[in-house]
Amino acid sequence: MKISYVESSHFDHTGSAYSLWLARDTLMKADVLLLEGDVFFKSSALTRLLDHQGDVAAIDVFNETMTGSAVPLSEGGYVREFRMNQGSADLSIEPLYQTINLFRFDKDTVKEHLVPRLDALFASGDNTKYVEEVLAWLITEGELRIKGALCDGLRWFEIDSAIDLGVAERIFSDPAAAPH
Repeated sequence: MKISYVESSHFDHTGSAYSLWLARDTLMKADVLLLEGDVFFKSSALTRLLDHQGDVAAIDVFNETMTGSAVPLSEGGYVREFRMNQGSADLSIEPLYQTINLFRFDKDTVKEHLVPRLDALFASGDNTKYVEEVLAWLITEGELRIKGALCDGLRWFEIDSAIDLGVAERIFSDPAAAPH
């Protein structure tokens, strides 16, 4: 496996889509695993992504303790939409799934849809969007179908603060600790 690194010197005032755009030339060369750097996870989550063909997002069952981007799924298990900044939700209306920010994209999807959308976004001068917002737009426009790879029961945690780091250390150091 070849790993490429691209540094974003403007990370402190741009969204994650900008960092992805900086890597666009490398992205178009092969299928892509997009693993956001603030998510700590067991390797079994990658196995779940790789068990599926096509474009895939690692997801977990959304519960009342979660916030962030959430997705409902179609009957076939595809992401219908992205709901940004989802807080506590009435889960009796429909099941929601937390996106873990681990994705797999086919080379053709990256080349034909993702990179052109990123190019258009940054040509307009908007460098504050998150990757999930770009994916949401592509889904809405019918240019992308992302299968949900259910990772319920797996250990993962997004670390955004010192408090989050403490929670992650407890989750991953104690074999009896419940997953996310």
